[in-house]
Amino acid sequence: MNEAGRVQSDSITLTVSQPATIVTQPVGDSAVIGESAELNVVAAGTEPITYQWFHNGQPMANQAMNNLLMSDLSALDEGRYHVVVSNFAGEETSESVILMVDSPPVITGQTDSLSVVEGESIELEIKAVGALPLEYQWSKGGVVIEGEVGLVLRLSNIQPSDSENYRVIVKNSAGRAESDVITVTVAQPAVIISQPVDELAVAGSTVVMGVSAAGTEPISYQWYKNGKKIDEANKKILEIVNVKALDIGLYHVVVSNHSGEESSEVVSLTVNSLPIITDLSEDATIAEGETIELSVSAMGTAPLTYQWSKGGVLLNGQNQSSLILPNVSSVDGGDYEVAISNAAGRVESAAVIVTVAQPPTIISQPEESDALVDEDVFFSVVAAGTKPIDYQWFKDGEQIAGENEAKLMLPNVSAISGGSYHVVVSNDVGSAVSELVKLKISSPPVIVSLTNDQLVPVGGEARVSVEAESNEPLFYQWKKDGVIIDGAAKSSLLLSKMETTDSGSYVVVISNSAGRVESEPVRVNVIQPVSIILQPESQESALGSKVIFEVAAIGSAPLSYQWNLNGEVLVGENSNRLIIDEVSGNHGGKYTVVVSNVSNSVVSNTALLDINTPPIITDLVKDQQTGVGESIELWVEATGASPISYRWKREGIVVPGGTSSRFILENVKNLDSGQYTVEITNPAGMIVSAPINVSVVTAPKIVTHPESKQIGYGARLMLSVSA
Repeated sequence: MNEAGRVQSDSITLTVSQPATIVTQPVGDSAVIGESAELNVVAAGTEPITYQWFHNGQPMANQAMNNLLMSDLSALDEGRYHVVVSNFAGEETSESVILMVDSPPVITGQTDSLSVVEGESIELEIKAVGALPLEYQWSKGGVVIEGEVGLVLRLSNIQPSDSENYRVIVKNSAGRAESDVITVTVAQPAVIISQPVDELAVAGSTVVMGVSAAGTEPISYQWYKNGKKIDEANKKILEIVNVKALDIGLYHVVVSNHSGEESSEVVSLTVNSLPIITDLSEDATIAEGETIELSVSAMGTAPLTYQWSKGGVLLNGQNQSSLILPNVSSVDGGDYEVAISNAAGRVESAAVIVTVAQPPTIISQPEESDALVDEDVFFSVVAAGTKPIDYQWFKDGEQIAGENEAKLMLPNVSAISGGSYHVVVSNDVGSAVSELVKLKISSPPVIVSLTNDQLVPVGGEARVSVEAESNEPLFYQWKKDGVIIDGAAKSSLLLSKMETTDSGSYVVVISNSAGRVESEPVRVNVIQPVSIILQPESQESALGSKVIFEVAAIGSAPLSYQWNLNGEVLVGENSNRLIIDEVSGNHGGKYTVVVSNVSNSVVSNTALLDINTPPIITDLVKDQQTGVGESIELWVEATGASPISYRWKREGIVVPGGTSSRFILENVKNLDSGQYTVEITNPAGMIVSAPINVSVVTAPKIVTHPESKQIGYGARLMLSVSA
C-alpha cells in the first residue's frame, strides 16, 4: 500500500519439512593395503538429503553419497571417518569411526654413503613407515650386528676396520623391507713421502719438479711460485718448458684429500740466462750546450756488465746502464750502442741516434710595402739553422692559417689587407721572430654599414648615417632625391620637425684621394597620423535581419581596421565596414573598431546592437499526479525580449487566474485532471509549451475481506481480498 491505497500479492504456498536425522551410524573397519573398504550410513527426513564424508576432520572431495567406497587402499587412508547428513530443515553429524589399514614397512629415507677421517664419530639413520610395531636390525658386510635394533646406528672413534657396507632390515606383521647399502669409508689424510728439490737450469731448457704423496684417493695437487698459485699446475709433476729468467723463484706444492692437506718444502729454481734488453732510450734531437742522458734497462742472470760505444768505437769508462753527455756540441752527434753481458753471454742494443741541432736564425728580414687595391704583394724571409725549419706568418698578431712558407703571397689586396706582418721560424730546438713590417693599402672608400629605411610621424625626427672604411681623410655629401643638401657633409644627417614634404630618397657620396662611392638610397617617409571622421552608429534589429556598421578615417596609408564585440576581437573583421548578414542572439552587444597605421591607433565610439528575440522556453514542470483535495503547482521558465506575458490553458480552454510563470491548483477534484499548456508572448512573437499531464486519483477501498480458514497438516493455504 501507499498514501493513495494498497494492493494484494499473489498467493504463497507453505510447506512444513522434516530435518535430516541419522537412523543407522557408520561402523569402523580394517583392511590390508591394496584392498577395498566401505563405510555406510542410513538417514531419514524430507528429501533431498545431502551427504559429506570427512577423513581426520577434513572434507573428502567427491564423497557425497550415503556409502563411502574406497579401493586400492594405502597407509594414508588409515584414520578417523565421519559423515554430515543435511537437508533444508537441518543437519546431523555421525559418530566418528576408525579405518585400520595394515601395511608392510616402507623405507622413506636413509643416510647416504660417506667418507670419514679416522677417530671421528658418525650416525647412520633409517626412516620408515608401516603398521606398528616396526622392528629394526642393522648388519655390517652382511653380518648381523648384535644389539643394533634401533632407528640409528652410532659408530664412535672410527677405525680403518669400520670401513664396510652397512644395511638395515625393517619388518612388521605385514612384511619386511631392506635398505640400500650405506658405504662407510675411513680415509687416510694426504702426506708427502718424497719432497721436491732445488733446480738449476739453462735458459731454453725444460725443468721438471716432482713430489710423491700417500693417503686415501683422490689426492689433489697445487703448485705455487713465490707464494702465488700457478694456474693449471695441479699434478704431482710440474714441468716448465723453455725455461727463462722470468721463471726464477721459490716453488712449493700443497697435496690434499678429503681428510687433510700438507705443504711441501720450498725449493728454488735458478736460471742462467742471456741478458734481455727491456727498455732503451729513443732517438733524440737537442740543441748545442744542452745535456742528454741515454739509458738502457735489462734483465738476466746477475751480474750484468755494460759497455757504451759511439759509431762502433768503445767509450772508455762508460760501463753503466746510463750514459750522460753534458754540454753537447756538433761532434757529439752520432749513433750510440750499448753491449750487455753476463756469464751466459752478450747482447748488443740497437743504435740510438743523437742529433745536435742548430736553432734557427733570421739572416734576411721581410720589408715594408705600399700597394694599390687589387695589386699582388709578397713578403719573404731568409733563415739558417738545422732543418727542417718551419714558418708561420702573422697579421696584426693573429696567425694566418695555411701560411707556412718562407714567402707570404697576398694576391689582389684590398683595404682590409693592410696591417702589421711578421713571421716565426722554428725547428726542433728553437725559434726566432722576425721584425714587424707594415703593408699600406691605398683604396677608395668602402661602405660597411648604412641606416635602413625609416617611417617618421609628422613633427618627428630621423637620423640617417653611414660607416665606411678606407684611407683617411674621408669626405661626405648627402643628397635628397638627387639634390645636394647644403651643409650635410658628415657621416650622419639629422632631420628634425619633419613634414610630409621631407619624405624622399636620401643618398651619401663618400670620397678620398683614391676614389669615391655613392650609397644605396635610404627611403624616409613622413607619416600622417590616423583620425576617425565618421563614427559607427547604434542600431536595433530583429533576428535574421542584416546589419552594417561603418567607420570613416583619414591618415597615411596603409590603414588597418579591427572590429570588436564586447571587448573581444572579431577574427577576420578587418575592413572599414562590418556586415552581419543574418542576425542571431549572439550578435547583440557593444561594437567598437580600432583604426591604425604605423604612426598611431584610434578607437571608435561604442555602437550598440539591440536584438528583439521571441520568447524561448528554457525549463518546464513535469507531469503531475495527486489525490483528491491536494494542491498542484505548475511552472515554466522562459527568456526573450521584455515584456513577457503568460496564459495557462486546460484542454485548450483558458484557466482563470493563470497569467504568470507559476500557477497553483488548490483542493483539486477529479475534474481538474487533463492536459495543461501555457502560451508565452512578447513583442517579437509567441510560443506554446508542451502539454503537462495532470492526474487526480481516488484512494482504493476493500470490497471483500479475506476469511478465516482451518486446514490439515501439510495442506495448502490460500487467502484473498477484493478492492
